[in-house]
Amino acid sequence: MYELAACWFILVIGTALSLRSRLFHANGNIPTVPSLIPWVGGVLQFSKDSMTYLRQCRERYGSVFRIVLAGRTITVIANAKGVNGIFRDRTKAYNTYLPQLRSVEAIGGVKQSKNAVRIINEKLIPVVIQSFSRDGMDKLGPAFNNDLICILNSTANEIRSSPDGKTIPLRPFINESIYHAIAAAAFGPLYPFDTYDDFETCDSDFILLITRIPFFSRKAIRSREQIIRAIADYIKRAWSSQLEGVSPMIAEVLSVLRDTDLDEMDLAGTLFTFIWGMQASTKRITHWLMVFLLNNPESAARIRDEIDQEFTSGNPTYVPLRYILITKTLHLRGTWTHGHMDTGHVVWT
Repeated sequence: MYELAACWFILVIGTALSLRSRLFHANGNIPTVPSLIPWVGGVLQFSKDSMTYLRQCRERYGSVFRIVLAGRTITVIANAKGVNGIFRDRTKAYNTYLPQLRSVEAIGGVKQSKNAVRIINEKLIPVVIQSFSRDGMDKLGPAFNNDLICILNSTANEIRSSPDGKTIPLRPFINESIYHAIAAAAFGPLYPFDTYDDFETCDSDFILLITRIPFFSRKAIRSREQIIRAIADYIKRAWSSQLEGVSPMIAEVLSVLRDTDLDEMDLAGTLFTFIWGMQASTKRITHWLMVFLLNNPESAARIRDEIDQEFTSGNPTYVPLRYILITKTLHLRGTWTHGHMDTGHVVWT
C-alpha cells in the first residue's frame, strides 16, 4: 500500500515538474519536448519510429529543440542550413569533432575512436577523393555498372517469370541492389554479401546506436557485432589472398589499415564505418534520384537515352547527366513526403 502510494506520489510530482518546464530549459530558449514521465521522455515514440517522432517535434517546436531519452537530454537540429552552419563554424563554438567520434563508436563499435577518426580523416578520405575523381571513376565505374546491371537483370527476370508481373517496394529494391553492387565492385568476391540485413538494421537504427538507449538498441547492437565479425574475417581473407579481386581503392584502404596499431575488432569497426558512410550516402542519393525520375518523365527519358547510347557503344564509363540529376535531387526541398517515399514502387510486367 505504502509502496503504491509512494510510486503515485513520485509520478505526480515528476509529471508536474515536467509540465512546468514543458517548453523551455532554464538555461536557454531552446524548447524541450514535454513528456508525462520525465526520465523516460520520448523513448517509446523515438524507438518505434524515430524519423516520424522527430518530424512531428520539428513541426510543433521548430527546427531546434531538445528531447529526453531515458535520462539523456539531446539537442536536435532539424534544419539543413543549421547543420551545415555547425560544420562550417570557424569560431569553434561547436565541437564538430565529437559527432565523428560518436559515429565511429556507434556504427563501428570502435574503442580507440580518436585514433580511428584520425585514420579516416587523414588517410582513408584522401583515397576516396582520388578514387571518385574522373580518372578514378573510369576504373571503378564500369565494374559497378556491370555488377548493378547483372543484379537488375536477375531481378527483372524473376519478376517477369511471374504470370501477372510483380510489384516491389522502391526503397528496399534500391538499397539491396546498391549494397551488393558496391560490395562486388569495390570489395571483390570475398566480401560477406549475406550481411545486408545486418547492415540495414545498423543503418536504420543508427540513432538508437548513437543515443545508446537501454534495451531498445539491443537488436542494432547484435547486428553490429555480427557484421563486424564478418568484416574482420573478410579483412584476414583479403590479406591472405593478396587482395585478389579487390578494387584499387579498397586495396589501398586495406593497405593503410594494415599499417595501423588498431586491434582486430577496431580495425574491422573502422572499415565498417567507412563502408557505412559509402553505402548509406549512395543508396539515399540513388533513392531520391529515382523518386525524381519517376516524377519527371522527361528527365527519365533523357537519362534513359544517354545510358542506352553509352552501353550500346560497348564502353560504359562516365555519364555526366547522372551526376547532374543527382545534384538536382540534392537540392530538392520537401517535394515528396516520407509517406510518398515509402509507398513508391517499381513495376515490371
